[in-house]
This record gives sequence, C-alpha cells and structure tokens, in this order.
Amino acid sequence: QIEDPARAHRSAAPLFEEYLFRGVILMTLQRYGNWFAIMVSSLLFALSHGTISQAACVFFLGFVIGYLTVRSGSLRLALLFHMLNNAIALLPMFISSEMFSNLLSLVLLAAGIAGVVLRILLKRRRKTFFA
Repeated sequence: QIEDPARAHRSAAPLFEEYLFRGVILMTLQRYGNWFAIMVSSLLFALSHGTISQAACVFFLGFVIGYLTVRSGSLRLALLFHMLNNAIALLPMFISSEMFSNLLSLVLLAAGIAGVVLRILLKRRRKTFFA
C-alpha cells in the first residue's frame, strides 16, 4: 500500500511523461525529421499540463528534453533532466526565499556552464542533427 499517494504521483509522473512524450511520440515522429518530432512532442507535452499560463515554459522544457533525447538517443538523460526540473520547482516550499534566490542563481550559473560545455562537446562530434 502506498502511504502517500501524492508522493508516488510526483515520482511516477516524470517517468510516465518521458516514456509517452519522448519515448513514444517523439521517436515515432522522427521519421518526419528531428525538428518536427521535437516540436510536436513539445507542443503535446505543454498542452497535457493544462495551464495556459505555464504553456510557454512547459513547451520550452519539452523542447530541451526532446533535444537531449534525440542527441543522446536515450530516455535516461531526459528523465534525469525532468526530475531535476521538478525538484527545483519544489524547492521554494522547503527553503527561505533569500536562500532559494541564492541557490537558484547558482543552479542557473551551473546550467549555463553545463550548456556551454555540452555545446562544445556536441560540436566536436559534428553529427548532423536536423537531417
């Protein structure tokens, strides 16, 4: 028996969403091109969250996760990124706003550095992406 159904939902949701939107939808649509597959799966991901106010952010998140999925060829990185995003979104519930602000600044700095490093590594591979 699950002691806290809400907790189970929070941990199961990213797994289900990544399997559905990146594992099934994106990979099925790749025959029409990576760009199309990422855009459509991101749009469906945003619409599935049901809030217009968050649609642009969720679409962007879906786009980034879709890109990572296509580049890595695996759902592992997508699932990790999705879970990290959800964990960051929950941080304000557990820490003070000043501490959260400082932590968020560090996370954004680390994400920026990781993005630059990832871009350099991917550029070295010289793999055609939008084919």
